[in-house]
Amino acid sequence: MIPQSFIRDLLARIDIVDVVGRYVQLKKGGANFMGLCPFHGEKTPSFTVSPSKQFYHCFGCGAHGTAIGFLMEYGGLGYVGAIGELAQSIGVTVPQEAGSGGQPDRRAPALLELLAQAGKFYRRRLKETPHAIDYLKRRGLTGETAARFGIGYAPDQWRGLEAAVADYQIDEMVAAGLVIEADGEDGRRKRYDRFRDRIMFPIRNPRGQVIGFGGRVLDRGEPKYLNSPETPVFSKGRELYGLYEARDAIRAEDCVIVVEGYMDVVMLAQHGVANAVATLGTATTGDHVRKLLRLVDRVVFAFDGDAAGRKAAWRALSRRRSRRRATPGASTSCSCRPSTIRTASCANAAPTGFARRWPARCRSRSCCCAGSPSAWSSRPPRAAPGCSPRLGRCCSRWRRRRCGCS
Repeated sequence: MIPQSFIRDLLARIDIVDVVGRYVQLKKGGANFMGLCPFHGEKTPSFTVSPSKQFYHCFGCGAHGTAIGFLMEYGGLGYVGAIGELAQSIGVTVPQEAGSGGQPDRRAPALLELLAQAGKFYRRRLKETPHAIDYLKRRGLTGETAARFGIGYAPDQWRGLEAAVADYQIDEMVAAGLVIEADGEDGRRKRYDRFRDRIMFPIRNPRGQVIGFGGRVLDRGEPKYLNSPETPVFSKGRELYGLYEARDAIRAEDCVIVVEGYMDVVMLAQHGVANAVATLGTATTGDHVRKLLRLVDRVVFAFDGDAAGRKAAWRALSRRRSRRRATPGASTSCSCRPSTIRTASCANAAPTGFARRWPARCRSRSCCCAGSPSAWSSRPPRAAPGCSPRLGRCCSRWRRRRCGCS
């Protein structure tokens, strides 16, 4: 637990104008500063920041709070994360009360540095590996998109990362999830790279720091996707792929689309649907939902139509329903495409009709199991052939409600 005295002192030392000014263009207006509200679309400034009272307030949407609250609402950070961000900006360490059991791992800075070095190494190796580049081109990915998401390639070598870091044998390499240590046939401990011959997708935290990776096999192989393990800086149940890159678009669209895989996010962004994120090989958790609802009130779950996708859709809706009382103004939609159509393929085939219109504009609280890609942008909600019985009942329940995309 963070001492309240430290939080009070931190807020006293922080200038909220500097904090908000990093993200919003502010102009002096009397005793306060004014700008366009980052929490809703407007043309006339109604967002004010008071340096004397050290809080912000929007007369348009009612958003208000301290510097901590601003980082939580705008940056999608948790309470502790927002305090840590402010403390880091003035060069102080966040203390913990004795006996709280919440001491942060002191290795975190070293782990983040190793992960950053690994990310640079993977990006460099991608440029030097023609067959990896050819694979991404076959999937329809451009070099510009790959650079934007920091996509790289892990070489087919047991100890390729030796060329990326100063000391391959340090314990932090294992703690960061970059290497695996196991007993060899001779009984001696040996270590080797966790990711080999895979397209690498870096996972970033709200500050843009690499905290983990997702690796996809180029052709055939198992597992198809391999994620970083749980580490002091990374937890699959709390993080979302692409959230850092999509943050501005999510605000602009007032909507976030949750898809299943890394390539879904990347291909949607390439075709102009930049407000998509993905879970990291896990079901949607309560932490995921809370993090998204701190950013926007509208969440669209768009999953593949196979059995796994339908199961994920139902779990996501269940998670969202459990949060409805806490956020009564929020809306949720869900779509499962036919089992023969994948999200990334659908985005490549019909980028305009895919999700650009429907998820961004649909304001209904319906479960939309679209029967075809075109239905995403032009049809009211309806159950698709092969839809699970539970999702089918959900669709029927809302069938008479008017959908904003119709």
